[in-house]
Amino acid sequence: MKKNFYQYYDHTKDKNKKVFFKLGANHLAKGQNLSTHLYDLGNAVFELSQHNQTNFANIFFLNRYYITEKGELIDDLEDPDGEYPKEFLKLYQKDQWVVVDMRPLKVRYKNDKTLSEATYQIMDKYDFIVVSPEVMK
Repeated sequence: MKKNFYQYYDHTKDKNKKVFFKLGANHLAKGQNLSTHLYDLGNAVFELSQHNQTNFANIFFLNRYYITEKGELIDDLEDPDGEYPKEFLKLYQKDQWVVVDMRPLKVRYKNDKTLSEATYQIMDKYDFIVVSPEVMK
């Protein structure tokens, strides 16, 4: 992915145009990818934005509810093996999108140690968290 991105980027005439990526959250993490522990595309673009002295923000989308292959509606907050940190799932509003700016929280909670390790990892890797109101029936 990085190789393809740089091939396109190197042929761009105006390097200050805004770029929007829609990829899976792990590919857009700053630093190491949470699942593969590799420096992925998100980190490369973050470093490129630092080099170009431009802005960069990445967004982590999550939904509290999902449907299994068997058609069962699962509440990730109640699932002991849930995918997302409970601290974020508790923010869910059934009729509203919830957007959390993580940047000020990174400073506030850096040495706090009252949140789950998964929450600290996401706070470190992403600038915004968006909790979806979607519930599919």
